Amino acid sequence: MKRIASLSRSEREAAILEELRKGNLPPFLRKFRTICLSGSDASGKAHEVRFQVMPDYLSVGSDTDFCRVPMTPQTAWWTARLTR
Repeated sequence: MKRIASLSRSEREAAILEELRKGNLPPFLRKFRTICLSGSDASGKAHEVRFQVMPDYLSVGSDTDFCRVPMTPQTAWWTARLTR
């Protein structure tokens, strides 16, 4: 965090994305959790949706030394593309 503290916004976002590209993500965040929601539509038909989420906010680092990193929507979009 000290390394990126003085960077411009675009430089900081690029540095965050690069760390994530290199796999610098705490292992505990790689274990997604399944969330199930159910409900009925206007006609009464039941629906269920399941999606997977990270157990915590996106972070850079290891399980014992990590930092939660806020980022712009653009960096979040590119981060999501890394998993495809």
